[in-house]
Amino acid sequence: MHRRVMAGVKAHRLKLRVLTTAAFMLGFLGMIASLFVVWCYPIYILPNQREMEEDAARLMKQFQTNAIAPAPPHDAGQQMGKLLGVQIKWANVITAGTVVVAAAVGLLGLGTLTLLTMVILNRRVALNQISTSLTEISSQLRELEKVRGSS
Repeated sequence: MHRRVMAGVKAHRLKLRVLTTAAFMLGFLGMIASLFVVWCYPIYILPNQREMEEDAARLMKQFQTNAIAPAPPHDAGQQMGKLLGVQIKWANVITAGTVVVAAAVGLLGLGTLTLLTMVILNRRVALNQISTSLTEISSQLRELEKVRGSS
């Protein structure tokens, strides 16, 4: 019976180790991915967006200053420039939203890892307390057996 109990405990420990390792790996991967998105935004995406904004402004000025005659109210170039400007602004809003979501995912990953660490530490403390209690009970049972055996 003792061997079956020990085999069950060993299998349970193995399952817990696998689940804990998987949780840590997924948490770290989530944090790394979100940090990558947050890190890439100011380095790669933001400069390109600013360049597109400057190009759109330059295009609008070019269409306004190159017109010899007053531009008709629905000039195609001006409409294209305005449309490009609006598209760039929406791209900025969407990209900023993506960065905020990535930062939130990173914070959630950090919170998950913190919670996992706390659970693991509490589990270890509880198991140590149980082990100590079982050792005490075992020694008390041995003493009782000695007392019964001597009487």
